[in-house]
Formats: sequence, C-alpha cells, structure tokens
Amino acid sequence: MKIILYLQHKFALSHEGAVDMAKACVSVSVTNIVLMMPATVLYLLIKDLLENTLTTDRIPFYVIASIIILVLIVLTNFILVEGVVQESGKPDELLAQNGIFARMVQAQNESAAWVIH
Repeated sequence: MKIILYLQHKFALSHEGAVDMAKACVSVSVTNIVLMMPATVLYLLIKDLLENTLTTDRIPFYVIASIIILVLIVLTNFILVEGVVQESGKPDELLAQNGIFARMVQAQNESAAWVIH
C-alpha cells in the first residue's frame, strides 16, 4: 500500500488513479518480460545450432520454452481486474473501447509528461 500512497502524492492522483497506475506498471513490466523471452530462446537456439552443440537432450527445453512463451503471450493480452477478465483484444481495439486498458495507457502517458525538477 505504500506504493499507492507514494503515487497519490507524487502525481496528485486519486486512490483509484494510483491503483490503476500501479496495475498498468505491473502489466507493462510483465508484458515486456514476456516479449523478451522469445528473443532469448531464439538466441540460445541459434547459438546451439551455430556451435553445433544442439543435442537431443536440449530439444525438450526449446519445445517447453516455446509452449510457455505462447501461453504467457496469450495471458498478457487479457486485462485482469480482481481476477476477472474485463477486456481482451489487440491494443488498438482496446483503446477504441475506452475501457480499463485505455485508462491505463492514458495514465501512463500523463505520468510520462511530468517534468522532474
């Protein structure tokens, strides 16, 4: 709860606005991590192929990693509020709905516009 109070005072937000901003930060962080995972797995696979070190015991790693990445990407496309899916879809569709996702993007853009002195 300290982070909510900090956001409220730092950016002059209501409690709901601070909660939305915190959720947006977590969502963006998780999404960024998930989106970096395929590049990492692809790098490891290419490295193994180039160094001719790809063995049959490493193949399950790549298969399992690919499945996990696909599941995580699908899960990050759902906007969860208190454990219930409120919105899902592509970013441009979600923005057009003017719902939770649009509010989170707006809060993120407003916070990025603040000048730190």
